[in-house]
Amino acid sequence: AVTKWLEDKWVFCKNKTNINAERVNLSDLNSKDDQFKIMVIPISATKALIIESRVTTKFVGSDSIKGKTDGVLVYIYDATQGHNSEYLFPPNSESDPILYSGESITYEDITIKVLSLGTENKVLVTRKM
Repeated sequence: AVTKWLEDKWVFCKNKTNINAERVNLSDLNSKDDQFKIMVIPISATKALIIESRVTTKFVGSDSIKGKTDGVLVYIYDATQGHNSEYLFPPNSESDPILYSGESITYEDITIKVLSLGTENKVLVTRKM
């Protein structure tokens, strides 16, 4: 039997080249609703931009990232990195990978902007043409 952590319908996935302007509502990974829980945007054959709602729970804990806890977490997955390597990293070393309402971050022509935080976090993803 296969145990799935996330249902396919909870994952928003679209290649970088197919992004124009996407407004997506993200629910907490541990919520029981039937909304998107995570966004995956393949950037290349080996890298993907990942966007998720981060809410302090008994599963996540209350550890902060650069002083922030709840918000929209943005990070890069690099499949060329193996065990004991940094295969998950923030898109920008100067910026906080957890975004609050009104904040944005850009990685390789893709901009992620948090429109609002709440039960669902509203996110706008755009690609510079």
